[in-house]
Amino acid sequence: MLKLFAIGFAVAITQTTSASAAMPMLTPRPDDNTVRACAAWAHEQDEEAIDMWGVQQEGGSSYELGLHRLTSECLGEPTSDIVGFGSSTGFDDSYCSNHADAPICIQRK
Repeated sequence: MLKLFAIGFAVAITQTTSASAAMPMLTPRPDDNTVRACAAWAHEQDEEAIDMWGVQQEGGSSYELGLHRLTSECLGEPTSDIVGFGSSTGFDDSYCSNHADAPICIQRK
C-alpha cells in the first residue's frame, strides 16, 4: 500500500508492506466431533486454508493431506508443526530453526 504524506512543500511517499500474511481463518468447529462431522467441516474450509494445512516438508502441498490434518485437528489430535508454513515469517524462522534439513527450509535460503 502506498501512503502519501505532505511535508512542507515536498511530498514523501512511503510503501508499507506486510512482512507476514495471516493464516486463513477456519470456520467454527462442529459441536459433534465425529469423523463424519469433522470431515465435512474440513471440506467446508477455504481452499487457501486447506492448502496451508497440506504443506509438506518437500515444499509442495497436498489437498488430501490438508483435509486429513484438518479432520484430525477437529477430532482433537495434535496439529502438525508444519501446518501454516509460509503464513508468517516468524513461523517460517521458528520451524526452520528446528527443521533446518527439511527441503522446504533449504529451498527458503
